[in-house]
Amino acid sequence: MAKKRKDDDEEIIEEGEPSGGSIPTNDAWTGMLAISLLALAAGTGFLAYDYYQYNDEKLPTVPKFVGSSPGTPAKMEPPKQEQPPPPKDKEPDKKDPEKNM
Repeated sequence: MAKKRKDDDEEIIEEGEPSGGSIPTNDAWTGMLAISLLALAAGTGFLAYDYYQYNDEKLPTVPKFVGSSPGTPAKMEPPKQEQPPPPKDKEPDKKDPEKNM
């Protein structure tokens, strides 16, 4: 291939072609974006289908949970811990007489 002259490069910049004339390609991320857009549209369609099945009927009621309002927590005692057994006395090493002194 022949090299382009500087004059040709200046003409390309003046024409406004992005990235020196390279064309962006679609990759896996573009495909994932398209799939997520289709999934969003399908989910919206299912939601609308479910909503329009009720017509003018009263919508089902949502059960209310009954409980006490949050406040100070009840005082809890820490669990009782058993004391570990006391360590056993080690017998002096018979191999190294200097450690025994």
